Amino acid sequence: MKNPVILIIAAALLFSTSVSAPGAGPLPASPGAPGSCPLGGVIVPASPERITILIREKGLVNLGQKNGIIKGDIGSVTADESGAPEAVFAQCAVTTSGYRSSICEVIKARREVDPGYSICFDPVTSTDTSIFPLAISMLSQLVDPYPPFKHLNVCIYGIFNDGNAVTGFSDVIERELEHVFSQKKRIGLVDRSALKDLVFYADSEGEIMKVVRGNMREAGIDVLLVGKYRVSGRFIELTCRAVHGEGQDGGMSFAIPLEEKYAGPLAAVILAGRETTQVETLGCALTVKAMPYKVRKDEKAELALRESAGNALVEQAVAKVDFNIISPVQVKVLVDGEEGAPRGKEGQVFTLTKGVHRVLVSFKRGYYFNGSLLYTSTREVTKEAVLDLGTADNLVMEVRLDPLFQREAIGINVYQRVERERQLIVPIQKAQSEKNIEVFKD
Repeated sequence: MKNPVILIIAAALLFSTSVSAPGAGPLPASPGAPGSCPLGGVIVPASPERITILIREKGLVNLGQKNGIIKGDIGSVTADESGAPEAVFAQCAVTTSGYRSSICEVIKARREVDPGYSICFDPVTSTDTSIFPLAISMLSQLVDPYPPFKHLNVCIYGIFNDGNAVTGFSDVIERELEHVFSQKKRIGLVDRSALKDLVFYADSEGEIMKVVRGNMREAGIDVLLVGKYRVSGRFIELTCRAVHGEGQDGGMSFAIPLEEKYAGPLAAVILAGRETTQVETLGCALTVKAMPYKVRKDEKAELALRESAGNALVEQAVAKVDFNIISPVQVKVLVDGEEGAPRGKEGQVFTLTKGVHRVLVSFKRGYYFNGSLLYTSTREVTKEAVLDLGTADNLVMEVRLDPLFQREAIGINVYQRVERERQLIVPIQKAQSEKNIEVFKD
């Protein structure tokens, strides 16, 4: 018969995982004396079928976002409430955080974790008790798309009012966010200067955001935070946007009580609203030219050997295939991390900004018999290059793919297309010839 006390504790913790709207909850305790546990709770098995918790199993903890706990936090498990280093026998990583409780996975343990054992986390302090709950909730949403163990570089770009101005209240919010974020070991703060004085806002779209993402990649920024607030009745409504370097952006909304202490900061304008940075773009057409190769019978053994790269099983598998053509398959062209797909004779037309762009081209070798694909290589051929654009417009990026085993299996060339134009100057007709201008730096 299962222990009824364990089931009651687990049920209570499960019930408390429902997320409530962030409010002014109790703050984490202040750091105590060495060897104490300033932020402690208890842990029980997440599954009612389990009596103890083993490594890679999950437990329920009666601490959550109201206590400053977010995904990725590491808790130390002890058999008592002391939190002393010598008493720690297991570690548990938070995988999901609710408002009042969390789920964590045991990642290290010298023995089994029994229900009701103590778990201790590093405390999170606050400089503004009204903003602390939203700072934790915001950080929790920022880290949620990522694995718990991944270190994240975060840039707090700015908080603006509804006129795009930086105010004293902007500074109040940013200071609290920086204070809270910096206390998390998996979070690294990156200064906004890494964005090279770009001006944009939470509702900015289009080419400016492509430039922002490019700068984020160059600076190693995983997530960028930008927000806007407005006063509405007795609340300050804050809307924030999390710009992810990889993946979709996320939106967040919060309501902060309009307290008397915010009257001065709200009225103080530090920097008036500015125009969004104007980005000059250039048109570029992507064309991919794949060159299938017709194989002679006396070449098959050599090609199978080259494909195997020393792997006897691969060599045997390719040698058994009755192929007569090799052609590039699974072709990918990435420009600044975004995939381009050529369409039709002229190719896909996309826009690029002036400056430096990264191009990554890859393909695999496909072995055909006439029109039927019989075998696809497990090895990927790749080439990365840097494209440095000046002012030339009407560009063509020509990618050439050769499936043979040679050093230049991938060729990339960028040139300016000059259209033939015919001008009638009586009685002489004049046609301007085509001219290629190299603007590509590899």
